[in-house]
Amino acid sequence: MGIAIHALVVKLGLSEELMVSNALMDMYAKCGYLSDAVFLFGKNNNRNVVTWNSMIGGFSREGDVSGTFDLLRRMQMEEDENVKVNEVTILNVLPACLEEDELVSLKEIHGYSFKHGFHDDELVANAFVSAYTKCGSLHYAQHVFFGIEKKTVSSFNALIGRLAQNGDPRMALDFYFEMKDSGLDPDLKREVEQGRDGVLFHPGITAPEERNQSRKAPDLPTNARSLSFAVTADEDDCCDAFSMG
Repeated sequence: MGIAIHALVVKLGLSEELMVSNALMDMYAKCGYLSDAVFLFGKNNNRNVVTWNSMIGGFSREGDVSGTFDLLRRMQMEEDENVKVNEVTILNVLPACLEEDELVSLKEIHGYSFKHGFHDDELVANAFVSAYTKCGSLHYAQHVFFGIEKKTVSSFNALIGRLAQNGDPRMALDFYFEMKDSGLDPDLKREVEQGRDGVLFHPGITAPEERNQSRKAPDLPTNARSLSFAVTADEDDCCDAFSMG
């Protein structure tokens, strides 16, 4: 379908239109046809920030760290009123830095983001929390997390998931309750996953009402509670959970 649309664009003589060219390049990049996206990028002599961001995002999603940072450096060299690194650029770079051996690259783009004021953007800051957890750096993730004024469900989920994987269910549960107390509504899918990871129903965790009278136990829907018991507790507990509904 995409190739057919491209052929129609050429037939109508619209391939030189910047908006159309950017859309085609972005389409090829997102569909995994990076060589075709690069071809269109090379033919485009009137690039703007959208052009660069789309190309950077394409390389980043493919996990090509060197290609991603090379494009970022080239973008900086060509900066003008139409080409300037922005928050979207930073968000597009991050997917290339999500492996543990890319922590140095992640810290590099984080430093750049902080220096140029992009870290003040809530989406960017929360994205760095998630990125650091995926790189296995809980220390940096928490450091960024505590500096965010308006936290999101995704940033809480990233920390809770990493803490559970690291075998620290008590702290994971503390973050879970902090998320609930802040007025955020955890999504059902993540609550089930956290239950599966042993966060919400870990046998070593003291009951919430015993730890802190001001906190309430997770008010999971019965189906989520049942699934959580099913993967973390014994058969009798699982049956009791289903009987609650």
